[in-house]
Amino acid sequence: MTIKDKLSLLKSIGIIHDVIGPIPDLPRLGLLCWARRHTPKPLLGHLTRIAIWLATEENCTVIIEDEFPRVSLNRDKSEQIVIDRKYSDYFAKAGIHDIHFSSEIYRSTENVFGMFLESLSHVTFSAFLSLLPENKRVPAKDGSDDLSLLEICHAGLNLVILRQMETLVDCWLTGINSFAMAMTYRQISSRPLSIILTSAELPVSKIQRLERNVFPLQ
Repeated sequence: MTIKDKLSLLKSIGIIHDVIGPIPDLPRLGLLCWARRHTPKPLLGHLTRIAIWLATEENCTVIIEDEFPRVSLNRDKSEQIVIDRKYSDYFAKAGIHDIHFSSEIYRSTENVFGMFLESLSHVTFSAFLSLLPENKRVPAKDGSDDLSLLEICHAGLNLVILRQMETLVDCWLTGINSFAMAMTYRQISSRPLSIILTSAELPVSKIQRLERNVFPLQ
């Protein structure tokens, strides 16, 4: 099956919501996740299986955001290292071995602070509000002081990570909840990644159908 056939099939059964930008015949596909929880969410496993089916194990990359969770949750480095290892082991066991951590990317990126400021300089306040979790958008509009400046930092760091992903992959597989971030990123990037958006929910019935009827197809 071609990549177009695979995407059409996933759309027809409600797994893929939309595809933004051109998808190469042999895509290099990236996933981006937080190392916030002590154990990865089950959804990551579903996204990983979808990514591997679309692009093969060799053409999949995972970037794990570990620096922001460490700071925002007040973890020490040793605790975050243990959590990072759980995530890297999780993806390696699933078949993806090209794994990068944001803490490493920030250290190796030249002028990362300049890239951070430059990225945020293109984002209006209304656009920034759309990047927030839904439960924080209304309080922010109402002038509540419940919104931490860390949220602004997080938005900027996400944009930096996505721009650095461009050197590793050509497509980003993510959920529809990341739509606002995806569109904001594509507006500020000179060579944006194409985006494959999954549906808002991946219920057990759809996952079982994938495992039974779709993943065996090549």
